[in-house]
Amino acid sequence: MKNVTWAVLKNGEATITAQVMDIGIGGISIHSSTRLRISKNFSCLDLVVSRNGNYIENIPSQAVSSANLPSQIPFGPPKWRYGLKFGKLTQEQHAQIDGFISKHAIRHDNGPVTA
Repeated sequence: MKNVTWAVLKNGEATITAQVMDIGIGGISIHSSTRLRISKNFSCLDLVVSRNGNYIENIPSQAVSSANLPSQIPFGPPKWRYGLKFGKLTQEQHAQIDGFISKHAIRHDNGPVTA
């Protein structure tokens, strides 16, 4: 991402914030330094760009993967990577995410849109 971007996952009363690492029109991957108890029952998320406060809310989503990442520093805290796919998007949400990707993501030749 060109700017630090956060995903705010919401499920009823629970709210979890994690850093967005990759994004595409189909979903995102996020990193967290704590093991999150996310599951397929997370119903929506918000995307927030910390630099300018751009905000997209209530994106339907579902957790599809999780992985423990090795620490980059000796005895450093563990990191977890989670993959979430977007659910059925409205035309407005699709346009907002597409605009978000164009504005805030770094595109790689023949590769994913990444941080």
